[in-house]
Amino acid sequence: MATFRCNKCQNHIELTSYKVHVDETHGIVCEQAICCDTYMERLYNFQGWGTIRKTPNGGVGGKQIVNAIENLKK
Repeated sequence: MATFRCNKCQNHIELTSYKVHVDETHGIVCEQAICCDTYMERLYNFQGWGTIRKTPNGGVGGKQIVNAIENLKK
């Protein structure tokens, strides 16, 4: 799902599916997001990278460390 905003009237719309193409004058645009006879700007909602895996000693662990700890528990 993507959110688009009109730069002229500040209208917002949400689209579940859309097509993107490259326009020579406007750059990368969405065909379905048109308001006030211009293409709307896409708003990005970054949700983060996920969670950080922490080891029992409080450090940040990678996959190898997590696997080693799980093997020690067995």
